[in-house]
Amino acid sequence: MEQVYSDREIQEKFSGSQKSESTFTVRHAVWISWKAPIKAEGQQGSGGDVIGEPEKPSILDQKTSGFTESERTEILDKLNILSNSCAHLGCPVRWFPDKHEFLCPCHGGLYDINGGYVGGPPPRGMYRYTQAEIREDGTLYIKYGYDIEPGLNKQQPYVV
Repeated sequence: MEQVYSDREIQEKFSGSQKSESTFTVRHAVWISWKAPIKAEGQQGSGGDVIGEPEKPSILDQKTSGFTESERTEILDKLNILSNSCAHLGCPVRWFPDKHEFLCPCHGGLYDINGGYVGGPPPRGMYRYTQAEIREDGTLYIKYGYDIEPGLNKQQPYVV
């Protein structure tokens, strides 16, 4: 799992690319991963759901571009597209691969790979980007827009 924080890092990462620098403008950091199946739902205070291994769509073993609309939908359905803002007070969360969890360093909020709440003070799971598309060439485009679960804290992610 990789995260890019700034326009400068994006430009350095893709220097020499055929694409223009403006193609890589990112205003908010985003975590992207394959969704992992929930094997058992956790009970209140139990530390979250029991999560399996992330599942990459099998179509990606066969090709990297020229995707049909149904293939793009299948890929998008298996992606977690998460804001890096903690749902508690908006601090940037970090991924810890050895624990398979996101951790908010400010107050200890914990989330699983799907962005689900595991523990700590956050009132909910991580914010998810809800407007994304995969183009025929396989490029992922993410638009600004988050889910807000009914009945929970209506606060939008805080971005500095």
